[in-house]
This record gives sequence, structure tokens and C-alpha cells, in this order.
Amino acid sequence: ERERLELERENEIVTRSLECPQSMVGRIIGRGGETIKSLQATSGAHVAIDQSGAEGEPKRVTISGTRKSVDAASELVENLLLGTGAMGGMLVIPGQITRSIECPKERVGKIIGRGGETIRGIQAATGARLQIDQTRQPCVVMMAGAEACVDACTQVVNEILEGGSTAVFNEIARGGQGFGY
Repeated sequence: ERERLELERENEIVTRSLECPQSMVGRIIGRGGETIKSLQATSGAHVAIDQSGAEGEPKRVTISGTRKSVDAASELVENLLLGTGAMGGMLVIPGQITRSIECPKERVGKIIGRGGETIRGIQAATGARLQIDQTRQPCVVMMAGAEACVDACTQVVNEILEGGSTAVFNEIARGGQGFGY
């Protein structure tokens, strides 16, 4: 009976609201909505940010779903706000790993590609998320995801840095099959 009640409580639909400083909204949303989508996919909860209200006022983050998913999403959001759940602003999901590689400033363009084409292709091919911190010298390529994905991504990035071709990844980014890969 106690187990049934606990299970019922875990699966109960709840809503939780958190305050988010206006300056941190972008960190939760992420580039192109990538971080908020990842938060939702990881936790199973729905995450919405009400950006109405006066300029400079805190914004309301509303998280809804099962109690378990809301707890998970709340923890991820709080970690992002504290800066502990993000590697350079990249969402780090429990159970996944992160890795970074130094990249000479003059090679960054090769990894990003025209209009971001190469980096999108690398992400699609390896399953890892990539971000490049160009404020540091040398630049830092940050990767996050399942260990096998990050391993594959590390290999690809190292090959490109050593002068390897990006054609396969550009083709994948355009929706192609990547020449049989």
C-alpha cells in the first residue's frame, strides 16, 4: 500500500515556479532554444519562461509534469542559474560526460564551418553537443553527451584540427547521408 501511494505521489502532475534573473534567461533558453529543449527532453517536464513584465525584473520559470520530472528539471534549472550545471553555459546532464580540447584561434573556423555547417554536421554525426569558447586563448572546444558520443566527437575534432576534411560533416548538415557514414 505504501509503495502504491509513493508511486501515485511520484506520478502526480505538479507545477513549480522559480524566479530567474532577467540576465540569466538566455542561459536557460540556450542558443536556438537548445538548452531548454535539452532540459525538457532530459527531465520529461515542460519548462516555460514568462518574459513579460518590467525590464530588469526577474522572470518566472514554470516547470510542469510528474513530481519526479519536475524535481529533475528544477534541479537542472537551479544548477544552470548557479553555474554548476553548465560547462561554459552548456547544459551538462547527469550521466553524461564533458570534455574539452584546446583549439588554436586560426583553426576555429574549420570546426565551425560556413554558417555553422560543419559544427552542426559533427553534432548530428556523433550525437555529442559542441560549443566553442573563443574568449580564451587558445580557444576551447567543449563537448557534452554520452561517453561514446563524446569519444567519437573528440576523434572527429582532433582529425579536423590535424587538417582532415570536413566535407562529410558539411554534407550531413545539409541533410545528406555523409557519403556512406
